[in-house]
Amino acid sequence: MRLEVHIDGSVPEVKVDITAPAMSREVSDLIRRMESGGSALSGMRNKRYYPLNLTKVYAVTTQGNRILAHTLAGEYEVKGRMYELEERLAPEGFIRISQSALANVSHIQNFAMHFNGTMELRFKNGAVEYVSRRYVPAIKKYFRL
Repeated sequence: MRLEVHIDGSVPEVKVDITAPAMSREVSDLIRRMESGGSALSGMRNKRYYPLNLTKVYAVTTQGNRILAHTLAGEYEVKGRMYELEERLAPEGFIRISQSALANVSHIQNFAMHFNGTMELRFKNGAVEYVSRRYVPAIKKYFRL
């Protein structure tokens, strides 16, 4: 991808043009990100707030009444509700895998079906999350299985 920025003081507002040989997932993701304005997320650890780089977050899960963003650097408590985070993070490549978890698809190494209808997701860092039966069809559709 090539990025060009032109500053012109006579232009009344910011204008973004996308030129591509064909519609692709990269173009679709870029459009969604531009439309959503990006999704900043901060997390708390040891009574301090940290800005979280969403590309480093591999999963968001609930533990009791807390919501945790999981990164290689550790866990951070985030504010909000799962359905709100799902809406905010979907354009960033996150997909709902159960009532209590979202997964960053760019961190998934592989997945396997289980005899009871659930699916096991293995992340590149070795962590494992399970896709509940309710969300398996959406995962299959996303990955075109």
